[in-house]
Amino acid sequence: MIATGYSPVEQNAIAQKVSFYISLKKTIGQTSADFIDLRLYEPGMRFLIDNYIIAEDSRTLGTFDDFTLLDFILAQEDKLKEKGRTKESVAEAIETNIRKKIVEKILVNPKYYERMSAILEELIKERREGVIAHEQLLEKYIALARNVAKPEENEIYPENIRKSADLRVLYDNCGEDE
Repeated sequence: MIATGYSPVEQNAIAQKVSFYISLKKTIGQTSADFIDLRLYEPGMRFLIDNYIIAEDSRTLGTFDDFTLLDFILAQEDKLKEKGRTKESVAEAIETNIRKKIVEKILVNPKYYERMSAILEELIKERREGVIAHEQLLEKYIALARNVAKPEENEIYPENIRKSADLRVLYDNCGEDE
């Protein structure tokens, strides 16, 4: 035993408490479906997967190279508008990547990216409520992705302010007065 300042009786009591709480955590996890002991299902699942689940080969839509998903969306907007490309998973992936880009850039121009974040939240709300068609939603995501990735092309800025990141920050944080 390691010298801890506890008597053997106290160490035993602490060890029992730890075991109890570990067991309690496991029970709560299993009850809330947060944790599943897959060992019970493993042989049956292998059989089902091997015999009944078939995955088609992937199709290449384009190459990412050094692009982010947002860059890829902007470059491939026509392909994404095709039928079948506007599913929930595509929308969620786009939302996640737009949000990531906003979080990365918010320190550069907080007002601008807070505005972009509010627009994204509104689009997410519209998608969840089903008040907007997927094709329209995708077009709005593409416009938002363009504004997040390239604020210098956003038409909210006057022409002579767009060229400079510093001028855009001043414009956004000083009352949008040219």
